[in-house]
Amino acid sequence: MKKEIVYLDLFSGVGGFAKALLSAGFIFKRHYFSEKDPFACANYRYNFKQAISLGDIKKILGKKNY
Repeated sequence: MKKEIVYLDLFSGVGGFAKALLSAGFIFKRHYFSEKDPFACANYRYNFKQAISLGDIKKILGKKNY
């Protein structure tokens, strides 16, 4: 059975952990990531087109509903 999750990838880099979860059979119901390096962000967006960028972790507000 596939496991559907809401995934928040902090300090995401190029998405190694996200890739591992997908390979392990997880499905992202919603997928967010936080990274500030522009090259890593470009790579992440290329590999995970449905992922929503939250930008720099220092600027994420905890109470906002995404």
